[in-house]
Amino acid sequence: MYAEPVAITGGANTQRMLAQRGVFTMFGSDIRAMDDLYTANDYPEGCLTKLVVPPDCIASVLGTLHAMGYTDSVAYPDLHGLALELKRLNGFNL
Repeated sequence: MYAEPVAITGGANTQRMLAQRGVFTMFGSDIRAMDDLYTANDYPEGCLTKLVVPPDCIASVLGTLHAMGYTDSVAYPDLHGLALELKRLNGFNL
């Protein structure tokens, strides 16, 4: 068993995996946060990026993504994604 996490690309065998580009992180036996592992080890500069969206910016980020055409039904191309998108567009706070 490996100690450190690894990012892998899965096969695009479903619409959802195809839309999300099927990228996963498999974690090893070391349970430290990825940013702590990055700091503690000699990884290449820029191979890990942490994005923190402050709670008061979430609505703005979602609005920007929507304006760019990236909606729930794009990320989740099934009935669940369509339902999420319709709820969000009709004012339900998700």
